[in-house]
Amino acid sequence: METNILTRLEAVELQLRRWKMIVFLLLAMLAALAFLGAASPQDDRFVLPSSGRLTAQNFMLLGKDGKARGRFYMRGDQPAIELYDSKGNVIWSAPPASGIKPVQAK
Repeated sequence: METNILTRLEAVELQLRRWKMIVFLLLAMLAALAFLGAASPQDDRFVLPSSGRLTAQNFMLLGKDGKARGRFYMRGDQPAIELYDSKGNVIWSAPPASGIKPVQAK
């Protein structure tokens, strides 16, 4: 009779240890979530205006070396894109510097 009570008591103790571990892990996760939620967002030094739009007349694409590798800008009343090689020479542009030639239907 005593062995039966001892085995049942050991089973209850095992369940209690499991529940303690589960509760501890849940509390640790809740604390981590509360800590992360209270942390201020990272400042990546790029803040959009409150209107949700970013506007400019000239956008530059810079390489890791800090040199210009591309540009998106207005050429007169038309948008234009230019890509540069490592020496700064234009290797591609759209529309071409000579302008767009529309297709004529015959």
